[in-house]
Amino acid sequence: MRIKSIFSIMLIILFGASVLPSGAVTIVDDFNRASLGTNWAADPEYRIQNNTLELNTTVASWEFLAIYKGLLSPYEVSMKFDPAGSTTGVNSAGLAIYLDSNNPATANGYFIMRRNGVIRLNPVINGVVNDGILLASVTSARPATAPGDIVKITALTDGTGHHFTVSLNNQVDGVVSDPGKLYGNSNLYYAGLCLYGNQNNNVDDYTLRAQQIFVTSPAGGESWVVGSAHDITWNISDFSADVKIEYSTDSGTTWTTIAASTANDGTYSWTIPNTPSTNCLVRISDAADGFPWGISPGTFEITSVAQTITVTSPNGGESWAASSVHDITWTSSGGITNVAIMYSADNGTTWSTVIASTPNDGTHSWTLPASNTSQGLIKVQDTDGTPSDVSNAVFNITTSSVTLSIQSASGEQSETVILNVSLTNQIPIRGLQFRLTDTQDYLTCDLANVTPINRASTFTVNVDEPNGYINVVMANTTSFTSIAAGSGSILQIPYIVDGAAPYGESSSLTFSEVRMSNDSSQPVVPTLVNGNFYYIEKGDINGSGTTDQADVDRIIEIILGLGPVPTDYENMAADMDKDGDIDMYDALRVIDEI
Repeated sequence: MRIKSIFSIMLIILFGASVLPSGAVTIVDDFNRASLGTNWAADPEYRIQNNTLELNTTVASWEFLAIYKGLLSPYEVSMKFDPAGSTTGVNSAGLAIYLDSNNPATANGYFIMRRNGVIRLNPVINGVVNDGILLASVTSARPATAPGDIVKITALTDGTGHHFTVSLNNQVDGVVSDPGKLYGNSNLYYAGLCLYGNQNNNVDDYTLRAQQIFVTSPAGGESWVVGSAHDITWNISDFSADVKIEYSTDSGTTWTTIAASTANDGTYSWTIPNTPSTNCLVRISDAADGFPWGISPGTFEITSVAQTITVTSPNGGESWAASSVHDITWTSSGGITNVAIMYSADNGTTWSTVIASTPNDGTHSWTLPASNTSQGLIKVQDTDGTPSDVSNAVFNITTSSVTLSIQSASGEQSETVILNVSLTNQIPIRGLQFRLTDTQDYLTCDLANVTPINRASTFTVNVDEPNGYINVVMANTTSFTSIAAGSGSILQIPYIVDGAAPYGESSSLTFSEVRMSNDSSQPVVPTLVNGNFYYIEKGDINGSGTTDQADVDRIIEIILGLGPVPTDYENMAADMDKDGDIDMYDALRVIDEI
């Protein structure tokens, strides 16, 4: 025995019905609106009046049928009569069920009512209750229906017929049956009601209840490989019997049985058959007769090509600078459309999303986090989670300081001045290149004498000077060793000051086009410290164009810490021996210039 059930994917809840939360199978229409709305198909005599359903006619007949279209194949329906109705009216109204159509002019099915102490079962033929054909009747166990009462019909079907349990105010009153199953044998059906004309029998609430099966996996969009195992999963409402599981490869035109009968426990492990298709569905139904049933919300794919994803970078051992930009790369097979990318800073214990979905083109530009880690991993996976791959080993994200700087300097016209490029690095540096520009272009590089020094002394330097700037490339092309971690000058650049350089002015010395790599050949983003070059006449501290007593007075102030704080220009002009310190020796040299 089973309860008739709904066509699960066709639950429709439209305007005008008060319903339980999403996923429930009970609908209550309270008629609290101005018109019947689209959920009802009814003879035109039906209308909404004072928040109740009213039959507005003077014709005394059961020929007026109203059908609820918003829920297919309910097994239970009830109606509450308006407390302001009449006893005669509410004893002349009943519920229609197992209707084979939602057209009130053509529907066939059953009509059940409590009338004068008897529960009656009559047929509905072409939308009209035929009270001349009494299919079954039993004496009521409860009092006559009164205004405000709730009459409920619960339908069951088994091998012995259609059976209708009648309740009054939620207490069972009796059962009427049709052993011949003369009506209501379609797979999909409707319910409604029929009020007797010219009576005060308005209905306040109308309630329907149905069974459902919801397929939750495959839900659509999955790609399952032939021979792999996946769980088919589902949820149910008001249904506990064993289920049948089928699949289709042609969007539901034909079906193949996976399991003829299995426990209704919400999960079934399925080994994917060798039937490749992009239009697959799974259907789950009552194993006894196919109803209720539910279908995958969308099509999924069965593929004969094993889907794989392989992370190629970062794949372990890399050391990337925090906040720098790198490409995550991977390879794949099996027609994966989009992938999700995840990042872990704790060797896979937790994951954060880099991007939830991106085209499966094998590369994604990633701006690294600002924080450091030595336990970094990248995971790339199909957007449905399978397949996936993770970096073979951890990689590093480092916030270690790497600073490239150029010293500020000064010089006279036609003088050659050595500028030092310094590097502060906490990680080894395999190679670097940069552009250095002096904005006024009064400096000319002595290209032949650019010299790597100290930790970079084994490096080869290539320099050219197109116009207003120099390009520098540094690398060890012999042993391919790196500049060890440390701090200090790594390159000396000799500049010749132009004979027309304007005294008292300066040029900014700025880095650009900087490229740097660590000893794993991974990019490093350094902090850049630019400098200035001051065009000075030695001893002309105040920039007047000549060295005079005013300059002597000013250098004495600087030595003694008197007067205003010296400017960079003043410091450069007063440091006669360029030892970085202004002392009495420098003062004597200024006096000599007078």
